[in-house]
Amino acid sequence: MRTIESKDESDVWAPISRDVAGFQPQIGVLEGMRGLSLSRNLEIMPTVLAVQAGSRDTTTGQFANDGTGEGSVNIKYGIT
Repeated sequence: MRTIESKDESDVWAPISRDVAGFQPQIGVLEGMRGLSLSRNLEIMPTVLAVQAGSRDTTTGQFANDGTGEGSVNIKYGIT
């Protein structure tokens, strides 16, 4: 069972019936999970942020753009 509090949601992989009293008697059995990789996980997530603002020059009537941006990289390494 997985609970997502921000969505007020609970998810289960086995069907759960409201006609049966309790959650425990309805738990499924997961079989056949053999030879799984126990490797460490590495995630590299690039991030780009850009902001553009502008204003109108009252003397010429032209629209002047002013933009900035920045980039970063998040790295996540799972040890276990």
